[in-house]
Amino acid sequence: MKKLTQLTVGLLCLSFLLSACSENESNSSEELPATNSEQTTGGNNMEQIGYTEAVPNNYLAPAENQGEVVRINYDTYNYADGGDKMINKPANVYLPYGYDENDNTQYNIFYFMHGWTGNADSFFSAENGATKNILDHLIANGEMVPTIVVAATFDEFNEGADFSRSVEELTVFHQELANELIPAVEGQFHTYAKSTDAAGQQASRDHRAFGGFSLGAVTTWYTFIHNLDAFRYYLPMSGDSWVIQQYGGRNQPMATAEYLQKVAEESPYGLDGFYIYAATGTQDAVFDQVDGQMQAMLELPETFNEENFVYNWKRNGRHDFEAVNEYLYNALPIFFPNE
Repeated sequence: MKKLTQLTVGLLCLSFLLSACSENESNSSEELPATNSEQTTGGNNMEQIGYTEAVPNNYLAPAENQGEVVRINYDTYNYADGGDKMINKPANVYLPYGYDENDNTQYNIFYFMHGWTGNADSFFSAENGATKNILDHLIANGEMVPTIVVAATFDEFNEGADFSRSVEELTVFHQELANELIPAVEGQFHTYAKSTDAAGQQASRDHRAFGGFSLGAVTTWYTFIHNLDAFRYYLPMSGDSWVIQQYGGRNQPMATAEYLQKVAEESPYGLDGFYIYAATGTQDAVFDQVDGQMQAMLELPETFNEENFVYNWKRNGRHDFEAVNEYLYNALPIFFPNE
C-alpha cells in the first residue's frame, strides 16, 4: 500500500511537471498526456458546455495603438511562513493605450496568476508577447473597455520553487492580495477604487476580476473563497479547487462543488453577485481534475447557472499559454464589455 501511494503521488507530480514545462516552453513540440474519449463526453451536462473561439491570427501581431507594461515593486509579508518577515515583490502592470496618469478616467482591472515554475514575468513574455497584443486588439476593436491588467506572483522570490512550496504560497496568497497587492496597484493607478482598504475594495468589486492558469487557477478558486468581497469576476484556467484536498476536482468533485456552493450562498451579494468563467482544453494534462469539479458544479443549478457560471472547452487545447490566450480572448470581453 505504501508503494502504491508513493507511485500515485509521483504520477500526479509528473502531470504538473509536464504542465509546467508546457507553460514555460509554449512553443515546444513535447507531447502532453492526451485525455481519452470517455473523459471528454461531457457527462450528463454536455448541453451546458461550450467551446471557446480561436484568437484571430492578426490579434497575435502588434496592434497600431499599443498599451504599455510597467513594473512595480511592493512590500508584503511572507505569509506562507507565518507573515513575520517583510519582503519585496514585483508585479507587471499593463496600462491600456491612452492611459494618462494626469486624468481621472477610471479603469476596470484584471489580476492574473501564473502556474507552477512561472513568475510575474511569464504572462507578458509567453508566446512571444502575444498576450499584450491580444489585449491591445480587444480594446482597439471595441470588444472590451480599456482595462488595466496585473501579472503577479505567489512566489516569495519571483522564481520557480518546488511543487510543495508553491502550493504553500498560493494557498495563502489571498492575504497578500487584499492587504498589499491591491493597495500597491490601485493606490498608484486609476481604478474604480476610491480607497484601497477593505471598504474601498468592496465598493469597487464590480470592476475587478481575478484569473489564473494551472496552479494560478487553484489560486483563483482560493480568491473566490476568501476575496469575494473584492472581486466579482473569476477566470480559473486549467485548474481545480483544492480547498477540500489537493486534486479535489478529481478526487472529491461534489464535496468541492458543495463547498463553493456554500461560499456563494452565504455571501451578501446574492447569486448574481459573482461570475465564473472556467475553461480547459480537451487535451489538457489536467482535464479530468477540472472537468470533475465543473461537472459537479453543473449538478447544482440552483447556485451555479447560466447567469453566473460558464464552463468552456478549447478543442484540442493543451496545458500551455496558447490556450491561456484563447481563454482570455473569450472571457475578458464578457467581464468588461464595451457597452
